[in-house]
Amino acid sequence: MNDKQSQSTRLLIGGGIITAIATFIILWQFPILTHHFELLIIDLKFNMRSYMEKEPEMSSDIVLVALDDNSKIASGHPYLWPYDYYAETVKKITNGKPTSFGMDIIFTNTVDATGWSSLIDELSESYLAVNPYMVKIGDKTNPLEVSVHRDIIKELTMEKLPIVGSQDINHVEDIIYKTHPELQEVSSGIGFANIQPDPDGVLRRLPIVAELNGMLVPHLFFKLL
Repeated sequence: MNDKQSQSTRLLIGGGIITAIATFIILWQFPILTHHFELLIIDLKFNMRSYMEKEPEMSSDIVLVALDDNSKIASGHPYLWPYDYYAETVKKITNGKPTSFGMDIIFTNTVDATGWSSLIDELSESYLAVNPYMVKIGDKTNPLEVSVHRDIIKELTMEKLPIVGSQDINHVEDIIYKTHPELQEVSSGIGFANIQPDPDGVLRRLPIVAELNGMLVPHLFFKLL
């Protein structure tokens, strides 16, 4: 009797070990499967919250000003808005007395600079804008080329951001796009604006922070809070 119990115990333990090894191999060789189930669980969580009517309400303090294609067509400038138009938009937003406002447009050099000074003046008068920049997230063995991005690093340094070490955090190895230095000088801050949908094309999460030249930099949306 004892021999049968001992044999059953050994079989049970052996089966558990084999199952654990097989599960580990599957997770190691096919991470896409586990990622797929992770996304399903996340969707299930939010669907359940919606079903139970527990979704948080949008704050009435948040206002979205959308400069979409219809707005551009109605203005008579379907492809490129004059800087004067942007300056007037900034002025109207400022008159609404916001605590801050984010600009998801990256202004760089253009051939026609008409109205550029007006935009700079309005942003300087407001001094509430948070401007975006785009980064490339990569391996920590590829350090950021500091000499190429001294202007934006200077702005970030002035914000006295936390210094991070070798934590497991998104590392910025390059700054792909950044707004004009003149706009950076008249802005209250800057934030990286990367948005990365999941493999199925659905946007579920945002990288709210990243490491840039040893500093903990915030996402544009996080910076607005």
